[in-house]
Amino acid sequence: MKSKFRNIFLGFGIILILIMIFSFDMEYDELWKNLKRAKQYLFLIFILWAGIYLLNTWAWYLIVCEGKKSRPPFWKVYKFTVSGFALNSVTPLGMMGGEPYRIMELTPYVGVERATSSAILYIMMHIFSHFCFWLSSVLLFVCIYPVSKGMAIVLGIIVLLCSLLVMLFMKGYRSGMAVAVIRLG
Repeated sequence: MKSKFRNIFLGFGIILILIMIFSFDMEYDELWKNLKRAKQYLFLIFILWAGIYLLNTWAWYLIVCEGKKSRPPFWKVYKFTVSGFALNSVTPLGMMGGEPYRIMELTPYVGVERATSSAILYIMMHIFSHFCFWLSSVLLFVCIYPVSKGMAIVLGIIVLLCSLLVMLFMKGYRSGMAVAVIRLG
């Protein structure tokens, strides 16, 4: 990525952090007290998220490198993954800042077409996995807890919506997501 764009992203991030700091609805001494109280868990949380991002990076790396000889360094892809998720977290609509950033950073290694397709395919897989997770969560909930009539209706709606979205994504993977969306319209 050109240093101009990197500086724009850096400036955007610094501005957002400053906005968060100055609009924080908590006294700083109270915040510091809570951080000191949670210090034993902060390291564990950091390790957990580092592992989660490692798995996400591995999934994206497999997509980027499939069948190709030019491979970006794994730790660069890890950096792009973590910073891409960070950008997604601070953008108002989510998933609007991280993907363009990932594409721009990956382009020098694999070209714009492959960078774009791998970023889109990766985010599609990421969203698809959420629907599968929600479906399995409903099954787990039904096996563990008693289900009332009202809860059965809610769970049924969740299963129906997630199943439809899973089928849409599966069709999109086979024939292309853009083709599937155009045919729906």
